[in-house]
Amino acid sequence: MPAWGREDGMLWAPEYCPKYASPKEHSNTLADMLIRQDCMRHRKVHNIPEFYAGSILRVTHSDKFVGKLKFSGRVLYRDGFGLNSRFVLRNIIDNEGVEMEFYTYAPTIQKIEVLKLEKWLDDDLRYLRDAPKEYCMVHAGMIAEPAPPKTQELPIFTGKIRMLNPHWWKIPYDKVFPRPQNIYFEEWHIKEDELLVESQVDKKNAVNVNIVSHHDWRDEKQAVMKEMERNYDRIQEIDRMNYKRDQLAKNKK
Repeated sequence: MPAWGREDGMLWAPEYCPKYASPKEHSNTLADMLIRQDCMRHRKVHNIPEFYAGSILRVTHSDKFVGKLKFSGRVLYRDGFGLNSRFVLRNIIDNEGVEMEFYTYAPTIQKIEVLKLEKWLDDDLRYLRDAPKEYCMVHAGMIAEPAPPKTQELPIFTGKIRMLNPHWWKIPYDKVFPRPQNIYFEEWHIKEDELLVESQVDKKNAVNVNIVSHHDWRDEKQAVMKEMERNYDRIQEIDRMNYKRDQLAKNKK
């Protein structure tokens, strides 16, 4: 039995859960189901491995002007619903940060390899742009590390990274919500600064208690997985009927 969060990608993936709609009547459950069916059809043909923000991937994709290309990097974040889901890889090439955005179900993607399966406390690692370059430096010829079996829970990376000078940060990460948990803020703060930051965060309580900002998909997960099991049977039946129709048309010729 797979561990929680590591289920078969055919039955559960982060992009299967739609965005929160309130009231519930505003959600289009039929459209959501059809989109998830399309995702399953794609996964039956192309292998989309398990990965999270913080994992290191190598993506083989095609370009109409160049041909086949490969790009390796650390996943900064992944978001989106269904066929519009995407992820961003960051690498350091010639001492410069390079990022590439990929749509998970794009037909131009030929292969996705997981070089190192990692899961951080944070789901959004865009703050690595303001961290030392070694955190996103991935060698092009890196050999893939074996991932732990699906029956085991994936260890979460709880380490703290050291940021560069806050004067150059794109945004004040110590004041955003939710506050990043993988950043070592104590290096740049004194106790008086911490009290000031906490008071500024308290002023955003209206956002902190907003249910839209805390959409908990865990209650929907079991329902989605049962739906995907039914979708698998539907797709198998449709494929069988299409094959039978094609054979009849072929025999008539």
